[in-house]
Amino acid sequence: MAFSDRFGDDPGHNQALWTRDEANPVIRAGAAWSREFVAPCSVHEIDGRLTLFAEGGESERESIGAFVCDDPRTAGSVWTPYPSNPILQPAAAGFDRGSVFDPAVISFQGSLMLYYSATGGGPHEFAESTPGESDAPLEPEYVGLACDTGGGFERVATPVMEGRCPAVIEWQDLLYMFHVKVVRGGYHIHLATSRDGLEFHDVQDEAVLEVGASGDWDSYTVTTPKVFRDDDHFTMLYAGDSKRIDDPTGIGVAVSRDLVEWSKHPGNPVFTTGAAGQFDSVSVASAVPIIAPGGWQILYGGSDRSVEDGLHSQVGRAWLRE
Repeated sequence: MAFSDRFGDDPGHNQALWTRDEANPVIRAGAAWSREFVAPCSVHEIDGRLTLFAEGGESERESIGAFVCDDPRTAGSVWTPYPSNPILQPAAAGFDRGSVFDPAVISFQGSLMLYYSATGGGPHEFAESTPGESDAPLEPEYVGLACDTGGGFERVATPVMEGRCPAVIEWQDLLYMFHVKVVRGGYHIHLATSRDGLEFHDVQDEAVLEVGASGDWDSYTVTTPKVFRDDDHFTMLYAGDSKRIDDPTGIGVAVSRDLVEWSKHPGNPVFTTGAAGQFDSVSVASAVPIIAPGGWQILYGGSDRSVEDGLHSQVGRAWLRE
């Protein structure tokens, strides 16, 4: 059964289908490169092992690390950090000198491609700026690229596009890049395509996934898209909220036949924040799906503090059984 077909029209019922892992958070903040927070971003099989690419950081500096797991589909499985973490840090100069985060990894045309969000300043300056607050113009946010052809990741000197929070999928020899941009205060999800992984072109001017109507749970922001093939269609998991841009409180599902036209599930949000006092009580985002025996699981970023109060995201795991 497709992931998206497991949910009905009642959000409360859908949210009750999940079982949070008793070991949560399964990856904790506190390492040297992820002292204050760590969040999952994408998974990719490398040398027969599933690798999780994650963002982490402290204060206004974010870097990218990786974790491996021999059998991530079973309860109690452990994600082990790369000894070389972080695998990508901010550059000494250039468009990505401030922070690098949101890694999206895919094998494409013989190379392992790592797309990432990049800022010249703090990772949240652009989103949290108030129009007219300062005369100093803010630098755009970019999507950068680092390629590994066998000797480690080497970054491309210039960004591939403006935007942030990339998610990539290949279909019919095209690379589809979902990314977010700030529109009227909140994030909206846009789409661009590429034949070589370097030069991207917008599919359309407007977003492919907009915020919801006034009063909806996702009426202010939609962000952290994760897109995957789901039986005979495509499914997107995305985070959303009705009040804050970077503190989403729910995860929604959308489906598409062509990766351009998307329909939100009527039973959204299918997953929400945890109970008071839990590590994910304030926000949940970046839900990475993994097929598991008897069902699915997601790895997700959960925080008990808002971005304004000092983000404290850690990686949780939740199981969606048959």
